[in-house]
Amino acid sequence: MSRHLCFAALALCLVALPQTHALAQSGGIPKSAKESGNVQQSAGEIRAFVSEQITRLQDSTASEQHAARSALVEEIMVDGHPAQTSFLAAYCAEFAGQARPLFQSENMAVRLNAAIILAKLAERSQTQQLLEPTLAVLNDSADPVVLWGLKSAKAILPVVLGAPGLPKASELIPKVVDVAVRRQSGYVVQDAYDALTLDFLTNPKPISNPMLVTVTPAMLQVLNARAGKYKTVIPDEPMSENLATLFLTDGKVWSAQPADQQVAIVQSLLNLASSASQRIASATPGNQRNMVVRASQSTAKGLGVIGNRLGDKAWETAAQQVSQIIEATPAEEVKTRLSALATAIKANSKFAVVEEPASLPALQSPTPASTTPAR
Repeated sequence: MSRHLCFAALALCLVALPQTHALAQSGGIPKSAKESGNVQQSAGEIRAFVSEQITRLQDSTASEQHAARSALVEEIMVDGHPAQTSFLAAYCAEFAGQARPLFQSENMAVRLNAAIILAKLAERSQTQQLLEPTLAVLNDSADPVVLWGLKSAKAILPVVLGAPGLPKASELIPKVVDVAVRRQSGYVVQDAYDALTLDFLTNPKPISNPMLVTVTPAMLQVLNARAGKYKTVIPDEPMSENLATLFLTDGKVWSAQPADQQVAIVQSLLNLASSASQRIASATPGNQRNMVVRASQSTAKGLGVIGNRLGDKAWETAAQQVSQIIEATPAEEVKTRLSALATAIKANSKFAVVEEPASLPALQSPTPASTTPAR
């Protein structure tokens, strides 16, 4: 705990708060409480510490808010590592309860601060006790707050999937999808995709095949909604789908899928590649057009990876031809290559039901360049 926080706690103890005085003298919640499996003995200390920091978080000065934010997050650590599991659960449950008014505040800065703490606690604790506040943050009206809610969702989603009987567990994935589909920001979509990947390549917690199968339809819902936007507008941050493509075409993810879901993946990627390729000429010259080109190319490359995995040379070659579409490629040539790819895919008996995407109508007016602010 910082010297400033110690002095603040000491000042509070002078007005008859003995528990806070004990915390101030010890530098926070005792280390023994964080390492012990019996958190009942330290429940009062946890409650007092969280209460103190929640109060400071609502202070009018930025320095107090920052100190409280840091204290709430760092208190769950012991020698650079998260505390004992039962302590994490008790601490996060206490934070979730006491911070509820912050998530409902009319002041966006207060909600944002609370959401940042929530996400950082979730990343370090990965505990299901943060499910309810995560759902609350995902319901926020402000994109900056929602972005931190998605980071929290990413951290706790594997835990929630492992506890299907948990109240409200079934609400998290649909809420992530709803946020991504309703919001216009490409950054919100990126973080939604990121949450749905379960961070499966680097997550220290085991990610099972059933978990990958469970999140895939949600990933496809978001991807399909984004591909559908190309009918009337070029979506914000067209390259957001790259993460989804990488996930859906990864060997572990692909092999975990049942046959019908593999077909759904191919159909969705084909739709996206077709839509993006057809809108290259309509995109605003410069950054937006470059992003649409790259989105088209990366999606086609993903389809090529699947063709290669299936040992289907015609499919792989056709996908390669689409991945080489550039700004200067004539519109008729774009259509020819897309049609050839659809034909090659349908020629594979396992994917004969895949439908060739329709040609898109002309846009009524040029699509403005992305206005999403950098994070």
